[in-house]
Amino acid sequence: MAGVQVLGVGRFPGSHRHADTAVGARLRSTGHTRSTAADSGAVLRLSPHGPVSGLSATSVFRATAEGAAVRVRTYTEATGERLTVQAVASA
Repeated sequence: MAGVQVLGVGRFPGSHRHADTAVGARLRSTGHTRSTAADSGAVLRLSPHGPVSGLSATSVFRATAEGAAVRVRTYTEATGERLTVQAVASA
């Protein structure tokens, strides 16, 4: 769903990619919603949560009405301990 690089937690051994992260691997889905945008495009929201880190994310996938492109944005929020997020990768 999302790769999240957090200071002090690290990546998987041998990887320099932001997509292969220990925190991202522990995110578990808490639900999703699907809707239609004002321009008739499709919007899908995925909501993963990390029970160990307390990190929640919302990934928003937005497809154009023509279906030619998809834009993805991911928003993060930490509950519990303070985390320093270094990078977020989605899709």
